[in-house]
Amino acid sequence: PKNVDAAEASCMVRLYLSAFQSIQSGISSLHDRYDLNQLKGQSILVQNGQTELGRALIELASLLGSSQIFATGPTENHSLLKELGAIPLGSETFGWELFLEEKISIVLVQDMPTPENFEQFIGILDETKGNM
Repeated sequence: PKNVDAAEASCMVRLYLSAFQSIQSGISSLHDRYDLNQLKGQSILVQNGQTELGRALIELASLLGSSQIFATGPTENHSLLKELGAIPLGSETFGWELFLEEKISIVLVQDMPTPENFEQFIGILDETKGNM
């Protein structure tokens, strides 16, 4: 569009390409990669959904057919997350024990665990054998 600055446009391309490739890395079947319905019926958890990358991940997951998109973020951003089509969750990013029963297909993490919560994070993955 004419009203978009060239620098802004290049940043948007990079942002959405990063989001798209992040989703693709979570797809286990090569057959499903790049299919417009590749996330059909799957639940996604986006950490820090209020960030620019988080918003791009939510938008793309929705376009790719995800049935439920959960997104963590501060309470003041929950209305934004709802507008994007996500189910807002609190900021306690690594309190994922709640999701063991929800059958989350893909977890998109923007912040790696800290030394303080690393054991909890690995424990959840070990318990689920890497599947949420």
